[in-house]
Amino acid sequence: MPKCFLILLTVVVLLSWSDGEVAVLRRMRPLAVQCSRLATLAGRNPFEKSSLGWRNIIKANFRPVYNKLVERDAGLRTKEDAAAFEKKQLSPDQRDLLRKLQSAAVAAPKAVRVDAKRHGLNVSAQVARQLESEVQMKRGVKGERKGLKAAEAAEKKRAKQEKTRSKVLQMGAKLLTLQSDAIGDMQELLEAFRKQDPAMADFLLKSDLIAAREDAKTIAKDIQTMKDESKKLRKAAAKRAVPFQAGNTKLYSAEVAPGLLLRGKIDAQRQMSDEGCHSIDIFEHKSRQRKLFKTLKEYEKIQCLGYIDLVKRDSGDSGVRCFLVETFQGASWQCEVKQEPELWKEKVLDVVSGRADELKDLMRPDIATETVREWLDSL
Repeated sequence: MPKCFLILLTVVVLLSWSDGEVAVLRRMRPLAVQCSRLATLAGRNPFEKSSLGWRNIIKANFRPVYNKLVERDAGLRTKEDAAAFEKKQLSPDQRDLLRKLQSAAVAAPKAVRVDAKRHGLNVSAQVARQLESEVQMKRGVKGERKGLKAAEAAEKKRAKQEKTRSKVLQMGAKLLTLQSDAIGDMQELLEAFRKQDPAMADFLLKSDLIAAREDAKTIAKDIQTMKDESKKLRKAAAKRAVPFQAGNTKLYSAEVAPGLLLRGKIDAQRQMSDEGCHSIDIFEHKSRQRKLFKTLKEYEKIQCLGYIDLVKRDSGDSGVRCFLVETFQGASWQCEVKQEPELWKEKVLDVVSGRADELKDLMRPDIATETVREWLDSL
């Protein structure tokens, strides 16, 4: 059957479908979202309105509908498109000035603000914030490799400290073993002395020997504790010494909920095998602009939970751990992101998946801008 005839037949069939059948078809196609946008889409990012994030989803998944919407209502543009549009309205001299301001801010040793208004640039407050965001993003990308190197160096330093601590514990266990042996010898001597001088032996047995026996029990426990801790530190040091695998360009993708296709790239990873068990550590790097936060923000935790889910599905391995690493001017801090099924499933995936279904039902070529605005405002 000729290909052109198949295409024509498909078009005829689609035209014959009711609106309800077309809506079902739209629902069947999964909606693609990025891990970095999840918190905003779920309404759990205090620094960005959920409606702004969903505009990006409309553009990425329903481009023809998006183009028609913004033709009729410019206020429905994404932040990025709004900034691009207003940049085009600037004079050539003003555009050149803006490029210089942003370039200088990206190259500056410390983060500086791009005050567009103060330099006479005619942009809205929203676009002025977007210009700041663009600078921060470029500074983050620029500092990522250097930041990951700093984080890796910190890991190796800690591995060295753990290895040294492990050796100290081993030495301590050996010394306690010698002490335990000495107590055992003393007990044997007191037992022999009892045969020569029972009265004196009884006195010693009631004091020193009883104490020695209790010490022997405590020392035995301490020896085992030291050996266990030393082994644990040796394993931890060996893991931390494994180099990061940065610059990973792989795009992870999986349908994590009905109709919801999650995508994301990780900044770095390291893979290890221990006694036949394979594990993967993944790292999300944040290049801080003004200071280390030294705390795990929920919106960044949600992003990391997305990466954990994607990598686990991809590798088929449950031994996946994720670490948030933040760096600032050579200093670094990191924490492990623990899995939180309730947060991930009920407060993120269920919410985003539900809103995605609502959006799919709305996205018709003839959809009114007022309807889209009402839905975005309701989020």
